[in-house]
Amino acid sequence: MNEEQFLTLLEEADPLGTLPEAEEVTVEEAKRALRQAFDDFERYVHEGTPPGTQDAERQAATIALLRTALLASLAALRTPQPRSRRPQDRRPQERGPGLPLPRIRLPIFSEPPPAQERAQEPPRVHVSTLSEAAKSAFAAARRLLASAQPPPPQKVIQPWAADAELIGHLHLLLGAEHTRDGELALAYVGDLRTALRQRHGIDVVTYDGHNGELFEIHDCVRPEDSGRTRRPALTTRGELLRRGEAFATLPEPDQEVRPESGQEGERNEQDV
Repeated sequence: MNEEQFLTLLEEADPLGTLPEAEEVTVEEAKRALRQAFDDFERYVHEGTPPGTQDAERQAATIALLRTALLASLAALRTPQPRSRRPQDRRPQERGPGLPLPRIRLPIFSEPPPAQERAQEPPRVHVSTLSEAAKSAFAAARRLLASAQPPPPQKVIQPWAADAELIGHLHLLLGAEHTRDGELALAYVGDLRTALRQRHGIDVVTYDGHNGELFEIHDCVRPEDSGRTRRPALTTRGELLRRGEAFATLPEPDQEVRPESGQEGERNEQDV
């Protein structure tokens, strides 16, 4: 699964599709639904993405972030524990001389002993609100990934000494020079031309009179030299790598046509 497909999946995913159709659920039900949804989502993404690639690592990190954020929000909910109200300690009334007797309450009219407060119901999760929050989190992750631009690839210039194939061709050409064998050198150049085309996609282009945009054209003195290629052009997939050089008979610049002196004099007399 490439990056564009993953972004589309984040936009269209229903994170809480496994929740029961109810207005409210318990916290544990919401947690189970989220875990199931993320397990299915992660399995589907991993099946379409080759492991070990940069896309696989970025997608796994995004899913882990969303899973942690949503489940942590539910884990923060706590059910308050019921508390019992302790009765206030009453100090016995002191009875002094001449004081009236304390009032005696009958058991039927006495205050009931303090009872424990009714246990509060456990917190409930509103399904629609949680679903909207999950969709917003997925949409935010999609926007973040879409706006992140990968760094441009770095061009590493390989030294000639590290290119064994190039060294091989140069070695053959230099050997032909030392043997003064021109035909052998031309054969090696032909092999080099074939290797450039088949192994590297580089075409060696000669001047044909219609591809002057690939060449620097030099004016030739002898007509027989017109159309001759001095140095070929190098192209790859239609892109110019090195401009070539060629000879051609260039047209002479247009000369200004001046009227003869007699005609010019007649025109001047007419103008007067």
